[in-house]
Amino acid sequence: MPNDPVTGGMILIDKPTGITSQTAVNAVRRAFGTRQAGHTGTLDPLASGLLCVLVGRAVKASEYLTAHDKSYEATLSFGYATDTLDSTGTVISDGGRIPSDEEVADAVRRFTGKQLQLPPMYSAIKTGGKKLYELAREGKTVEREPREINVYSMSSRRITETEWSLSIRCSAGTYVRSLCDDIGRSLGTYAVMSALRRTAIGSFSVSDATSCDALAGMTPGEASGLIVPLSRVFADLPRVRLDPFFERLFRSGCAVNLKKADLPDLAAGTLTAHCGADGELFALGRVIETESGLAVKSEKILII
Repeated sequence: MPNDPVTGGMILIDKPTGITSQTAVNAVRRAFGTRQAGHTGTLDPLASGLLCVLVGRAVKASEYLTAHDKSYEATLSFGYATDTLDSTGTVISDGGRIPSDEEVADAVRRFTGKQLQLPPMYSAIKTGGKKLYELAREGKTVEREPREINVYSMSSRRITETEWSLSIRCSAGTYVRSLCDDIGRSLGTYAVMSALRRTAIGSFSVSDATSCDALAGMTPGEASGLIVPLSRVFADLPRVRLDPFFERLFRSGCAVNLKKADLPDLAAGTLTAHCGADGELFALGRVIETESGLAVKSEKILII
């Protein structure tokens, strides 16, 4: 069944500020009475908004759901800098000037588009087996490689004498804290991110999400009704339905020739969503090149 927590799917949670993403995941685990739950992209305690939590066997697919574009509403505060690049950190500089509306708007335009961004020390990126924020808490700073990000759109609106609201749509891996710091530096002053709300991940919106408090008050049946089935989670992938003979081969790990199985012409490297006779997604595959031509091979069996 699409809403069976054992089969799994995704729950959209509106995480409040002040709790970790893991605390929100634990609320989902309690609601379904399962240990099989995990998020697909963390939010810091300072941040609120959309957290996509996989439940049941769907947790196997978490690695495929981290590359979606994100949308945020952030607050950019000028006049001081912190070690974490946000308002929760220790102030390391203050007294910076407050720029004009025109200066901020110009900087926002300059930081829109493809660019290289240096990940902050206070991040979950690992180096030498340790997360950067763990090293930062030990007072250590290590070399980091800049990463390419894409800020598809960003607009600003002044909300107080020292604060601007930013509306951002960006690629996965973008650190809004770093964007705020970079904007401040480009204007010859200090700036931090003082608030953050994630409003969308891919095609999923926070307007469709449920709060942790509301989830805690639901019966298991009511909570199960919130599960987004895997077929919708991977709705953007090419759908593949094999006949019983080829499905058995696929499930056993054999590469299935596209032409022999009368499948659409798909480019090598394409990730595919495989559905059974009931229309429900049971596996993810990948188109590969073989000696006999392009074929699709199972990459992750989600439902046996």
